[in-house]
Amino acid sequence: MSEARIESVTGRAQPGKVAKPSDVARQLASLLRAGVGANQAFEIVRPDLQNLSPDRRDQIELLWSVALESGGPLVLAISRFTILDC
Repeated sequence: MSEARIESVTGRAQPGKVAKPSDVARQLASLLRAGVGANQAFEIVRPDLQNLSPDRRDQIELLWSVALESGGPLVLAISRFTILDC
């Protein structure tokens, strides 16, 4: 996937924008739906993830790791996090 396409999918074309937890979750879900691999999608959103509070970052990372380890659907697991916008 091209860099420009990744930016349009993730909304990262807006420099200086601070992401909310639900934004990061939506970015992950969008990347996965677009066919980006799980590891690559997580690496793409990692800079935004690092800007979240430690509690919120841990919640997203926990959801992500449980879904990966259990073989569950990543998009569904991470999409459930989008209702949290604190």
